[in-house]
Amino acid sequence: MEERFRVAVRVHGGDETFSERCIQNGVNPHFMNDRLSGVEAFVQIVQAGSFSLAARRMNLTRSAVGKMVARLEQRLQTRLFQRGSSRRQILTDAGLIYYERCARIMAELAAAESELEGGRIEPSGRLRISMPVLFGRHCVLPVLSRLLGAHKSLELEASFSDRIVEVAEEGFDLAVRIGPLPDSTSLVARHLGNQEMAFYASRSYLEARG
Repeated sequence: MEERFRVAVRVHGGDETFSERCIQNGVNPHFMNDRLSGVEAFVQIVQAGSFSLAARRMNLTRSAVGKMVARLEQRLQTRLFQRGSSRRQILTDAGLIYYERCARIMAELAAAESELEGGRIEPSGRLRISMPVLFGRHCVLPVLSRLLGAHKSLELEASFSDRIVEVAEEGFDLAVRIGPLPDSTSLVARHLGNQEMAFYASRSYLEARG
């Protein structure tokens, strides 16, 4: 027995870390972190006007920030700052071009992180969920209805089925199941509660039938 039920709900999934995404794409996460930290330090120095102030803003030592910029210049094989006696850092022509690009990139990263933070506070996105027919309708659906009322940006596609679905293969984000589950290396299970089953009979029935 299977039927589909659609409600307007949306929820994001996916808890991959930055390192996991890098590894999946064949990129060394330490190399990526080093590149990003060098760019961040460079942008902070330009905006602060000095290595010392940038270091304070980043909670690092001046020497650590200086090493980041040195590695960045070495990787780019070009000088970003003019070396001189002036305390205020002056960009080279190449440094100015690079800064304009990097500043936009860092602003985009900050905006993306802000949107993600907002998503954690206010769930949004789409969630496909599979659940048993009777248990889903009587126990899970009321909870989802309250969730919908509390979060207007959610979009839910719920499938009521007593069939054991293949979660990943069939495109589900979440499945609610009753009873023991087989071991899995690709899925994570969480115990939600216990359901007790028992036989009941009236006193008259027991007196008549024993």
